Amino acid sequence: MEDLRETKKWRRPAFILLSSQTIAAFGTALTQFAITWYLTLETESGVIMALSIVFGMLPQAVLSVVGGVLADRISKRLLIVASQGIIVLATVGLALAMSTGYGAHWLIFLALAIRSIGAGLRTPPVSAVVPQLVPLGQLVRINGTYQTAQSVVSILSPVAAAAALAGTSITTVLFIDVAVSVIAITLVLITPLPDRPVEEHKTKWQTSLAEGVRYTRGNRFVRWIFTMGVIVILLGAAPAYLVPLRIARAFSGEVWMLGGSQIAVSLGTIAVGSLAAIMGRRLKLTVLVVAAPAMFGVASIILGITQNIWVLFCAMFLAGAALTIATGMSGTLLQERVEISYLGRVFGLFGLVLFAMPLGLVIFGPLADLMQVEILFVCSGIATFIVSTIVMLSPFGRAAIREGMSPWKPPMSLRDTREEYR
Repeated sequence: MEDLRETKKWRRPAFILLSSQTIAAFGTALTQFAITWYLTLETESGVIMALSIVFGMLPQAVLSVVGGVLADRISKRLLIVASQGIIVLATVGLALAMSTGYGAHWLIFLALAIRSIGAGLRTPPVSAVVPQLVPLGQLVRINGTYQTAQSVVSILSPVAAAAALAGTSITTVLFIDVAVSVIAITLVLITPLPDRPVEEHKTKWQTSLAEGVRYTRGNRFVRWIFTMGVIVILLGAAPAYLVPLRIARAFSGEVWMLGGSQIAVSLGTIAVGSLAAIMGRRLKLTVLVVAAPAMFGVASIILGITQNIWVLFCAMFLAGAALTIATGMSGTLLQERVEISYLGRVFGLFGLVLFAMPLGLVIFGPLADLMQVEILFVCSGIATFIVSTIVMLSPFGRAAIREGMSPWKPPMSLRDTREEYR
C-alpha cells in the first residue's frame, strides 16, 4: 500500500507546478491563435504565415539547448520564473504598441521571437523537474492528465481568441496573456520544488552540453525517439500549420472554421492524454510512437483531398493525436529512461526537434504561394509514410523498437539518483 504521507508529499507540488504551466499555456495559445488568424485574414499569404511560425518557433528550438544545460546547473524555479518573465515583457511591449495603432509585421515577428526565447528556456526545466517530483510508476498517468488539461485549455483558447477578435481587438488578447502569465509565475514561486542542481562539478556550459550530446548519441532508444519526432513534425505538422490558409482559400474562411480546426486538434490531444491517464503504464507508448507517422500521413492526405469542412476537422483530430504522441508521450518515455543528471540537457536537445517545424515551413510556406496547398498536403502525407517506414525497417529502427517493447525497469543507479533529488 502506498504511504499516504509520501503521496501527499509529491502530489501537491506536482499539481501546483503543472497547473501553473497549464495556465501559462492558455495565455500562450490564446495569443498564438489571435496573431496567426490576424495575419492570415489580413494577408492570406503563405509566406507571412510561415514567417510567423518560424519566428514563433525557431528561437525556442535553438534556446531550448541552453535552457536544458541551465536546468541541470541552476535553480529550476528561477529558470522557469525568469523565462516566463521574458514572455510577459515581450507581450506587454507588443500590446502597448498595437494599442496605439502601430502593428507592423516586423514588430509582431520580433515579439513572437522574444516570446519564443522565453518558451525555449522554460520548457526543459519543467520537463526535467517532473520526474524528480513524480514516482516513475506514475509518470504516464500524470503526464497523460497534464496533457489532457492542456488540451482542454487548447479547446478554450481558440474559442476565447475568436470571441476576443470578433468582440474586441488583438490588444485585449495580449493583455489577457499578460494577466495569466503573472498568475503562473506566482504559482511557481509558491511551489516547493527539488531545486538543487544535479551538476555538482564546476564545468563550462559548453562541456556540459557536449556531455549531454554524447549521452544522447550513445543511447539508441533516445536517438530513435528524436528521429520519429523529426519525421512527424517536419513532414506532417509543418504543412498542417497551413490549414488556416486552405480554409481561407478553399472555404469561406470564417473565424468559426479556423476555431473549429484548432478545437479538433485539441480533441485529438485529449483523446491520447485521457487514454494515458486511464491506462497508465499498461499503455504501450512505443507502439503509439510507431503509429504516429502513419496517423499523420493519413491526416495530411485527407487534408489535401477533402472538400468538406467536417471531414477536415476529423483529419485535424487525427493530426492532433499523432502530434501529441510524437512530442508528449515520447517525452514520457524519455523521463522514464534518461538518468536524472542528464534530463535537462536531453530535453533541451529534444527541443531541437521543434527546429523541424520552422525548417518545414521555410519549404512549405513559399510553395503554398506558388502551387495549390492541397498538393502539398498529399505529398507530405505520402512522404511521411515512406520516410517513417524506411527508418522503422532499418536495423537501427528495429533494434530501438525491440528495446522499447521489452519489459523495462530503471537501473538501481537511476532509482537511487531520482530518490536523492526528490
